[in-house]
Amino acid sequence: ALPISGYLTSKWRLTDEQRQAWRKVEDAAQPAIAKLHAACDRLARGPGDAKNVPNELDVLEAQASARLDLVRATHGPMLALYQMLTPEQRAELRPAMPPPMPMR
Repeated sequence: ALPISGYLTSKWRLTDEQRQAWRKVEDAAQPAIAKLHAACDRLARGPGDAKNVPNELDVLEAQASARLDLVRATHGPMLALYQMLTPEQRAELRPAMPPPMPMR
């Protein structure tokens, strides 16, 4: 399931048709989410792990690629679901989406 799925589905009170459309969004997202998890697993974790700049750059690239895959894979299913949402449900969607990462 997507990280925000429990929050959104309880907040939206989806109809059966909307719930089926949401499952299509989740199903489409799974391969990209698996790629994100795999990229994160390559990061240095503990205090004894040495930072490795080339590895960190590779991980950042893999994460960016997986995020793009996520957007591309869920674009169609999410638009289909969005068309089914009521104005009240749509109003709940925007605050639940994470903001883009700030650049320093």
